[in-house]
Amino acid sequence: MLGLPNKFVLSTVVLLAAFLTLFFGANASSPENSAFYVLSNGADTCGDFVSGRSNRILDLEWILGYLSRVNSRSPLGNRFIGKSLSDSSTLNVWLEHYCQAHALDIMPSAAESLRFEIERRERQMP
Repeated sequence: MLGLPNKFVLSTVVLLAAFLTLFFGANASSPENSAFYVLSNGADTCGDFVSGRSNRILDLEWILGYLSRVNSRSPLGNRFIGKSLSDSSTLNVWLEHYCQAHALDIMPSAAESLRFEIERRERQMP
């Protein structure tokens, strides 16, 4: 189990990687500009996640950093998507199921699908 200083450093590195990925990514307004370079564990595939070839903790932290960054760049009404996530085991189970069905997807694709699913569910909540 990671100690607090290591977890803090790990989370910081993952958030930085997600920030750099989104910050240096090309403008996605047109198809020819939608490609971007994915850093760190964001380049892991779902197949890597399911098979255990990747570090699950880093993948989960990367996705949380990605979601946080997308929230920060979203319109005001969409900046709190994910507030219903209560613990990492929920995210782990969702990602496991998603990745079993989408083994070739990389983490940003999984993160976008997760964000869409969370947004849909949170909008249905009273």
